[in-house]
This record gives sequence, C-alpha cells and structure tokens, in this order.
Amino acid sequence: LAGLPDEIRPERDLWPGIEARLGEQESPGDEAPRPVPTRPPWVWQMAAAVALVVVSSLVTFLTTRAPEPPSLADLGRDNGHLVVPASRFGSDYLLGQNYEAARTRLEQDLDQHLQALPVETREVIVSNLAEIREAVEEINTALAEDPNNVLLQELLMKTYQDELSFLMNVNRMAGSLPPRTEI
Repeated sequence: LAGLPDEIRPERDLWPGIEARLGEQESPGDEAPRPVPTRPPWVWQMAAAVALVVVSSLVTFLTTRAPEPPSLADLGRDNGHLVVPASRFGSDYLLGQNYEAARTRLEQDLDQHLQALPVETREVIVSNLAEIREAVEEINTALAEDPNNVLLQELLMKTYQDELSFLMNVNRMAGSLPPRTEI
C-alpha cells in the first residue's frame, strides 16, 4: 500500500466541458424547466403536530389500559364465601381430609378478615393468593405429564405449604388489627 500513489489524475480534464455548458444561454425555443413544487413550511408543521397528537394519544391509551387489579371475585365465591379449589397431587391424587379441612378453615377466616382490610391491601392479598394457586396448577399440569418426577412432587408440596403459611400469616396479622369504622 505504501508504494501506491496518493492520487490519480484522470487521463483527460473534464472541467472545461462542464464549465462551457454551465455558461451557455438557453435558446429561445427551449422549454424552461418546471420548478419543483414545494409545500409551505406550515404544512410540515401541521403534519408534525398531528403526528405528535396521534402518538401521544396512543401512548396514553396503552399506559392507562393496564389490567385492573385483582378483586375478591377473582378467587371465586359461592353464597358470599370464597370457593376453595380441591387440593390435588398430580392428576390422580387428592390431598388428605385434614389438609382440606385446615385449608378451608383458613380460607373462611381469610374471607372474614378481608372485609376489615383496606381495598389496596385486599387486592395485594388476593393477587398473591392467585399467584400461589396458579403455581399449584402449573406444577400439577407438569406432574400429570411426568408423575414420577420427585422434584415436581417436592415443589408442589412446598407450594401447598407456602399457601397454608400465607393464609395463616394473613389471618394472624389481619386478626390483630383494630376494627375499621367507615365514616
């Protein structure tokens, strides 16, 4: 590369021909070139303003259309009481009656305590309980496909224990709160 010249001159100089053509006058019989139509600046400003309004409206719509927070109805209710889904272990087994009785009792206590809590707190509790139940369903679905998977079995049992612990803790904390009075 070091041996190559820094610049290469063309074999013939084209500039005199270009300069001569630039200096020529148009003959009277030639048609004048048409000017390119240009839009006034306010048209582009108007288009930018419309685009800004459309984009900001779309962003506002999408951000305010967030899913509604979970409500008590998300857990399911029957005659005003929470419906407790059956506790299963894979697709073939249900957990024992003692577990079901304890869980039902904790659910009933939770149902009573939820009424005394602020709406925001209720939504958090319901959302957390829904996530635990969703995890139980996902693990049970996986266990139905692979019933001998010991890791999934342990994970399911741990998730059921977490659900009971969650219910007991919420009931204990909610039971220790003074009664709420609406004004």
